Amino acid sequence: MRRINADGKHLTEKKREMTAVAVKSRESGGFLIPGTIRGKLFLVFGIIIVSAAIGAVVAQRANVLVHTQLSLITEGNLPALVTAHKISEATTNIRNVSAAMATAASESALTSRWVLLEHHIEAAKSIVIAYSDTGVDEATASDLKKQMAEVGHLTAQLASMVGLRLKLADELRRSVQTLATEHSKFNEAIRPLIAKELAFLDSTSERVISNTKTTMERLNEISFRGLIPVLSINAQVVKMKESLRKGSTAQTEELIDSAWEEFVGASSVINRNISELKNNPAVNAVVDTDLLAEHYKLAQAFGMGDESLFEKRRRELAGTTSNPVMPVASIEKPFKNFERLLRLSITLIRGETVTVGIDLNREISSSLTAMKSVSVDGYGALLEMEALGNRAAGILTVAPFAGNIHELEPLRLELLETNEEFEAVLGRIGENKDVSGAVELAKKMMTFGKGERSVLDLRANELQALTKVDDLLFRTNTLTNQMSSIAAGILTIARQQTDAAATAVVTSLHSSRVTMSLTVGLSLLAIFGAVVYVNRSLGSRLSAFSNAALALAGGNLTVKLPEPAGQDE
Repeated sequence: MRRINADGKHLTEKKREMTAVAVKSRESGGFLIPGTIRGKLFLVFGIIIVSAAIGAVVAQRANVLVHTQLSLITEGNLPALVTAHKISEATTNIRNVSAAMATAASESALTSRWVLLEHHIEAAKSIVIAYSDTGVDEATASDLKKQMAEVGHLTAQLASMVGLRLKLADELRRSVQTLATEHSKFNEAIRPLIAKELAFLDSTSERVISNTKTTMERLNEISFRGLIPVLSINAQVVKMKESLRKGSTAQTEELIDSAWEEFVGASSVINRNISELKNNPAVNAVVDTDLLAEHYKLAQAFGMGDESLFEKRRRELAGTTSNPVMPVASIEKPFKNFERLLRLSITLIRGETVTVGIDLNREISSSLTAMKSVSVDGYGALLEMEALGNRAAGILTVAPFAGNIHELEPLRLELLETNEEFEAVLGRIGENKDVSGAVELAKKMMTFGKGERSVLDLRANELQALTKVDDLLFRTNTLTNQMSSIAAGILTIARQQTDAAATAVVTSLHSSRVTMSLTVGLSLLAIFGAVVYVNRSLGSRLSAFSNAALALAGGNLTVKLPEPAGQDE
């Protein structure tokens, strides 16, 4: 009993010593590390929570940066890229349709092409407005709006000027046809008078009439029956190229069929016109129609047969071939050669027309000189009046084929001289009732060369309209090219910004991965250190206390307990 009391007293003293040691340890700074089991566990959990918080912050910052850059790409750069492509496509359509409208050969063609051009212009305006609404680049959007407004203004002027040109050309054609009719009536009225009263001048007058008729027929064969088919071919070639372009890029069978129908229609017109040219001896004497037909066959081959662009496109859409359709640019050379030959043919025909007209004028002038030497006052003046009428008709017939204003001036001066001579002849004839009908027809014929609506002025106005059409088309093309350049600039900037944003995303993700790796590594190291610390501070001591308790239970009352190092329970 005494020993037990002694042992109990010994344990009480040990506990007091342990308490005193713990208090001394806390007073010397041990309070910085938790002294209880709960505190040490809280320390471990705190380290884990702090590590997780740091990782979450790093991940959140990376996510925000990636979201910001992706928003820049999807909400800013991609719409800019799409807009730039649409602007470039719209301006190309405007240029192509404007060129087609400038060469329209009829009011219906002008109307249809103007409607199509308005559609492209409105589409381009909508694209520019949509781009402006994004607020990405207000200065560029403002420039595009101004240029688009100017394009709309210029194309409206272009359509108006082409319409004026067509009206002038139609009026000029009708005037020349009416002139030919009046000229025929004039000759029919004056010939019997000359044949009846001036038999001695019959041979001379017949020669003049015959030569004039032959020359006029030749002029008609060359000009109207020769030049008009060539001009028609020139217009249809444009349709052929356009149909090939549409067919090679058509996305459906219906569009291919539509392009094919347009190609066949244009080809039929060209075949008919070439046949007319081949059957025209006057044209064959000036133009190599066989060479023209040969070049046309080369161009036509691109749209005919099983290997045509249309059939290749059909097979490509059906997926039965791996060979892509030949690009439209590759057929430019045959068409350019054919168009060059057409322009040469037009020049040759016009040149021959002018030459024949000048020869007619010279022959009639020489005939007038001969007739004046043998004619008498009165009826002898009828021959001179007839020659002057034929001369005026020849000048006015040649006038519509003048290539520029300068070529009209000699004709104008010659017509003025002819008119003065005609007035002098009328003065010699006087008021002879027998020839009054022929005189009235001659006066009426002379009016075609007078006034604001004369053949010469109509041709001059038509040439001015052509010049203005060319100028407006050039200005329109210049503006649309500038818009295409701006679109290219937008495209370049958008691509650069997209590349920069993508680079920033990649860099941010790489930086975040590095940061997260460091954070996870440090967190694991801290957790490992905390676990080791808890294990060393608690596990070893608990093991020591457990061993001491087992020794006490075994009867060893002299065992020593471990020194207290904290306030552990």
